[in-house]
Amino acid sequence: EVRESSGVVPTPPYIVNDILERTLIPALSGKTPDELQNFTLADICCGSGVFLLGAYDVLLNYHLDWYIKQNEGHFQDKIYEVGKGQWRLKFEEKRDILLCTIRGVDIDPNAVEVAKFSLLLKLIEDETSESLRAYADATKKIVLPKLDNIIRFGNSLIEHKALPPSKNGDDLIDKIIPFTWKDEFPEEMKADGFDVIVGNPPYIRIQNMVNYSPEEVALYRDKSSPYVTAKIGNFDKYTLFIERSLDLISPVGGVGLIVPNKFMTTAAGEAVRELMTQNQLLKEIVHFGAQQVFGRNTSNYTCTLILNKLKND
Repeated sequence: EVRESSGVVPTPPYIVNDILERTLIPALSGKTPDELQNFTLADICCGSGVFLLGAYDVLLNYHLDWYIKQNEGHFQDKIYEVGKGQWRLKFEEKRDILLCTIRGVDIDPNAVEVAKFSLLLKLIEDETSESLRAYADATKKIVLPKLDNIIRFGNSLIEHKALPPSKNGDDLIDKIIPFTWKDEFPEEMKADGFDVIVGNPPYIRIQNMVNYSPEEVALYRDKSSPYVTAKIGNFDKYTLFIERSLDLISPVGGVGLIVPNKFMTTAAGEAVRELMTQNQLLKEIVHFGAQQVFGRNTSNYTCTLILNKLKND
């Protein structure tokens, strides 16, 4: 029931790593830590945070490698030596990278809490009680930061303005859980959006959406809806996440998603194909053919889409 209504399927680590290698790592290449101060990566359907954890790990390794290559002795406020030639990022640096860079949203409040908890566990990895106490004493800050401002609860696809005024009551709000991006992430939206968006959006056919949330389907199909893929015949929820991701990235940002590949050949996929081809959004496809990426118990034929707005050939 959860799978049908919410499209929740865990993503294998090798898929997470591959998508990050095709999106985040190229976006970081050649940049200094100072240039990454305003860099943000988001998963707008983050679930329990597997993509966010993978991205955070990549960011930690990138910063550490940069400091070591530049001359580790000059960055003793950022890294410390644990053995001959072995260096680690200081706790404050890891904390700053998490708060500055990682962003996530999910409609499941329990998943949001798991994602925040997992990121905090990653933050204190390799730390000792002595090092954490020293940080608290030196900075007068709490050791584990609140992540409520960077990992949020809400419906990534529907903003408050999309709700019809006549129905804008508490019941509908509680059911839809609208999420207005410019209010929830004002600094990121003022900066033209996120640098990278990655994830595994839910796969929910319209037939299931109608059963579980007909009000939501009506909003997607409304004439004022921003989703072109929802207005032509049948559609699947993952296509809406493709559109929303493209809307939320900066002009030079990138998107990496794993989605069903049937849109390539079906009549229902025409709107998605037209969206990608007319705007030259497609940078790369990894097609998994008949391989069941999500395991034997889940029948999904998938592909990885790497997209951007740079008019790809």
